[in-house]
Amino acid sequence: MKKKLLIADDNEYLVEILKTDLEMLNYEVDTAKDGEDALKKIANNKPDLLILDVMMPKLNGYQVCRKIKSDTDLKDIAVIMLTAKTAPDDKYWGIDCGADEYMTKPFETEELEDLIKKKLDERTRGKRSHSVTGLPVITVFNDEREKRSQTGVPCAILRFHYKEDCLDDIETMYGKFCTADVLKLTAKHLSDFSDGLKAHNPFLGYSGDNCFFILINASKEQTVEIGKKCAQYLNKMLGSIDLSKNEPKSKPVDKKQPVVMLGCSVQLINQE
Repeated sequence: MKKKLLIADDNEYLVEILKTDLEMLNYEVDTAKDGEDALKKIANNKPDLLILDVMMPKLNGYQVCRKIKSDTDLKDIAVIMLTAKTAPDDKYWGIDCGADEYMTKPFETEELEDLIKKKLDERTRGKRSHSVTGLPVITVFNDEREKRSQTGVPCAILRFHYKEDCLDDIETMYGKFCTADVLKLTAKHLSDFSDGLKAHNPFLGYSGDNCFFILINASKEQTVEIGKKCAQYLNKMLGSIDLSKNEPKSKPVDKKQPVVMLGCSVQLINQE
């Protein structure tokens, strides 16, 4: 069965080119000329993937995306934001409203084709990654946790969370894009640390509410030790970030630069 795509963009020339190109790749392609038209067509014929422009009449792309992602029947539609807006905060808002990916015009057609295939493959397999951190989303993480729980093998979850509202302070002082950079760095350092845990079969995840997870096969004693070392490593790497290189959102106030710190908690599985 053909995968269904919907292109929502008021640029008729671009839409026609994309429609022709994607139909040649054996996709079923529909189009919408504005935000309201897009929502109507999504309701009548739910697509597998939506290519969504930001600047459209009636409802913009952010509004359309939020409506889709807040609807339990539609939230699994993959959304690729395709727009000429290139400011850092524009990209963050695309991700913040729930978009799975964000591309800027002009773009290479092959790049978009590859991205569409990737997102549809993830949707088919039920595997999805968070658009900012690149880590598996919490539903995927929970599926892996359930599988291991059923094996009876002793395992545990390490949960890492930011301390003392440091992310809120960073966003207030430097904006959402800087906050996204901190999330990306945290995910990178967590992944780097987990590379040394191959014997424990680590599986990483991100919950979307600023919490990171590592699922490992380990005893209670091993888990506590690993959690302690990982927290020390993360705080060492993230504590050295110089946020002052970022331009403040508003006139600086007499306030110390936020320090990125994470705490760690442990949940044991199949063991006391």
